[in-house]
Amino acid sequence: MPNFSIVPRILFWGTPEFAVPVLKRLLDEKYNVIGVVTNPDRAWGRSKTPGPSPVKICALRHNIPVLQPETLKDPGFVKALREHDPDCFIVVAYGKIIPDEILRIAKRGALNVHPALLPRWRGPSPIETAILQGENMTGVSLMELDQQMDHGPIIAREEVSIQKDETALALSAKLSLVGARMLVRFLPDYLSGKAKPHPQNDAEATFSKILTKEDGHLLWDRPATMLERQIRAFIRWPESYCFWQRGENSIRLKIEKAEVLPKTQETKPLGTVYETKLSPLTVETIDGALGVLALTPEAKSSMSAAEFIRGHPEIIGAELV
Repeated sequence: MPNFSIVPRILFWGTPEFAVPVLKRLLDEKYNVIGVVTNPDRAWGRSKTPGPSPVKICALRHNIPVLQPETLKDPGFVKALREHDPDCFIVVAYGKIIPDEILRIAKRGALNVHPALLPRWRGPSPIETAILQGENMTGVSLMELDQQMDHGPIIAREEVSIQKDETALALSAKLSLVGARMLVRFLPDYLSGKAKPHPQNDAEATFSKILTKEDGHLLWDRPATMLERQIRAFIRWPESYCFWQRGENSIRLKIEKAEVLPKTQETKPLGTVYETKLSPLTVETIDGALGVLALTPEAKSSMSAAEFIRGHPEIIGAELV
């Protein structure tokens, strides 16, 4: 912990699991986290019942006060922020753009941990987008917040490699730990005014988008390499899925793991399921084939492709949509 005459009062903003290691690292380093702002309770993961965010769970375990505004324009919330009298905001995947009126409440400013090498992949889905684009390098940026999305000046950046078979879940966990380490390294200089942020080059900016459920639909007129990357990128949300028309029933299949296979000599309709020596559940794509390794059928548990085929051999020859 840096030797301040007055210990800075830090208000932490964050919501998903990605933000939890950063909050824990601040607490481990004995920073004075006076409160947490997180999104209202909702259904998380597979649960249909509303519950607290991962950040809220962590905060409550450490007896940290929690604020959960429905809107950042709520006068009661703004009043509560002022009463907390924060010196600095630390923002990690909170999920909303914080207006300037609120940013000005923090006397020493607001820092954001962003899982990309800004100005590349500003926006809400940088981890998924980097995998989807087939990139082999990403990273973490520590930046000062302004009113625009992921636009503020950079304090520090650190590159992180993306492994060939890495999912968004695994990459997110890795980037979160890097971000936590970077924050506690550079936070003292930022709080003391020694850090010298440099502006981003807006001409080099690229943007990720909000992912919708429809984005997860596997379309077989796409290259197999793109579909395999989609499955790894969307493992958390929106997941990657297709449908098997089994008689009168349309069964949703969530594809969890797959590999790219070479195209066979025989041309088949797109989406056709067949067996090969390399995969018991192979699907025809526009330029080759996708070998499914693991999946979750609708209303069932996750299983291997071989296990699924043993129970449903009739899927061979079907066309997935």
